[in-house]
Amino acid sequence: MSLEFRNITLYLENRIILEDVSFSCSGRITAVMGTNGAGKTSLLKSLLGLYHPGRGEILLDGINLGQLKSPVRRAQLLSYVPQDCQAAGCPVQEFVVMGRNPYLKFWQMPGKKEYEAVEHALEELGIQDLKNRTMEHLSGGERKLCYLARARVQEAGWMVLDEPESGLDFGRRRLLLSRLREYLTKHGKHAIMSVHDPALADAYADRVVLLQEGRILDCISQEDENYEERMMEGLRRLYGRQLDWVRGAAGRAVVWRGDRNADHSELCESRKPGAGL
Repeated sequence: MSLEFRNITLYLENRIILEDVSFSCSGRITAVMGTNGAGKTSLLKSLLGLYHPGRGEILLDGINLGQLKSPVRRAQLLSYVPQDCQAAGCPVQEFVVMGRNPYLKFWQMPGKKEYEAVEHALEELGIQDLKNRTMEHLSGGERKLCYLARARVQEAGWMVLDEPESGLDFGRRRLLLSRLREYLTKHGKHAIMSVHDPALADAYADRVVLLQEGRILDCISQEDENYEERMMEGLRRLYGRQLDWVRGAAGRAVVWRGDRNADHSELCESRKPGAGL
C-alpha cells in the first residue's frame, strides 16, 4: 500500500506548523525524526484526519484522505498508537478488543473470534498477564504496549505510531520495534512512526524523514548508496556535530560522542548487517 504526502502546509493558531512537506513512504517502516516542535506529531495527526492542512493532499493507495468522510473506513485503513496513552477504568482485554470495532455492526458485540485475536496479540507482545488489569494501573510503557496490541487487532493496512519508544525501558524499546517489524512483514502491512532515537530509526526503519522547523530536511532510504553520509549529515544538522557512527563486528550504531572517547562497540548490536531490511 502506497502512502504519499504532497505539498502539505498546516496552520495552527495562525502559525505555520508544516510547510510544503512532500515525501513518499517505502518499505515496511518509515521513521519521522526531528527536534521537539519540528512538526512530527502534527504530521501524523494530519494523516489521521485530526488536523486539516490548509494546502496539499495525503494519498493512501490513491485515496485522497482529505476527502474521506467515513471514520469507519479511515479506521480500516489506519490504526493509531498515540504518544500519550490513557484509558482510565478500562480492563486491558476490553480496551484491546475495541480495535475490532470498525468491522462490527453497531448492534454487534465482540465474539469468540475477536477475543481470540486479542489473546494472540497480547501473547505476541508478551503482555498476556495484563489482560485482566485496568489501564490506569499500568505503567506508561505497559499502556503503550496495550495500544500497540489494539492497533494490531485492528488490522489496518497502515499503523501510525507517535513516539512508540517513549516510556519503555531499553530492552522493551527494541522488543517492541522488533516485534512490530515481524508483524508488518508477516501480514504485509506498513507503519509510519515518529521517533527521537536515531539508533532505533537506523535499526528498524527502511526510510527516514528528517523534519526541521516544519520543513523536510532530507528523506533517506536504507537502499540509497550514500545513506550513511546523508543520514549523519542530517542528524548533525538537527542535533549537533557530536553525533557519529560507531562500527563493530556486529554492525553499526549511532552514538553521541561526549568528552570521553568511550568504546561504544557493544551498541552495534542495534544494527546487524542486513537486519530489518
